[in-house]
Amino acid sequence: MDGIEYADAISDIVRGLSELQRKMAEVEEEFSGQENSLEALQKKHEILQKVLEKQAEKQEILTRTLREAEQSQAGAGERTEALRQALSEAEEQISHTNQEISQNERYMREAESAADHCATSINRYGEEVQTAGEGTESLTDSLKKAVTENLAPRVSDMAKDL
Repeated sequence: MDGIEYADAISDIVRGLSELQRKMAEVEEEFSGQENSLEALQKKHEILQKVLEKQAEKQEILTRTLREAEQSQAGAGERTEALRQALSEAEEQISHTNQEISQNERYMREAESAADHCATSINRYGEEVQTAGEGTESLTDSLKKAVTENLAPRVSDMAKDL
């Protein structure tokens, strides 16, 4: 890969990473105050995966270009050292992004679990409300029966006595 191809490829990747940073900022703004919601974490995860792909692409280009530079210059020269440094930085960025992805995945699992627990609590509450409603209905029926069978005849007898 010659110098122009290398510069163009790296420039394309840097532009792509800048665009992904902009998208990440948009997601952070969109979910301000709700950063740990499942939807926010999922969108962040999608962007982080794309960042990782771009960084891996950059690492691949740097590795190939470094190999070519070492072969053509017998491992010497400023360009080879600059490529080694750039490759090292790319590897650090990939490591950092992998850590972010792992942390984000942990947060997504927690959010999913919290949502599951919330849904379970809501279901239990609904069941309790239904049971209470059935109990209230049964009590109402018992009271009606008691009034009809016991109180109504007595009131009728009392009315006769007047």
